[in-house]
Amino acid sequence: MDEKVKDKISAEDKEVITKGSEETLKWLESNQDASAEEMDAKKKALEEKFQPIMMKVYQQGGGMPGGMEGGMPGGMPGGGMPG
Repeated sequence: MDEKVKDKISAEDKEVITKGSEETLKWLESNQDASAEEMDAKKKALEEKFQPIMMKVYQQGGGMPGGMEGGMPGGMPGGGMPG
């Protein structure tokens, strides 16, 4: 984990990330024959736990490692998002 990002995550949130990851890995190991729908549901539940934490990091200016602050220099190629 990038040190700048790591420092912006509270001990409580790190525990949520660690426990959520461990629980999900254990579930995956025990349910290797689960359906795609079951796996999608597990993924969604994990994302719902992690999303508020990542939003806090972004709001504190952490962003993703390697990201460009202020957006892409010169704007999007072609003048914007494709239609």
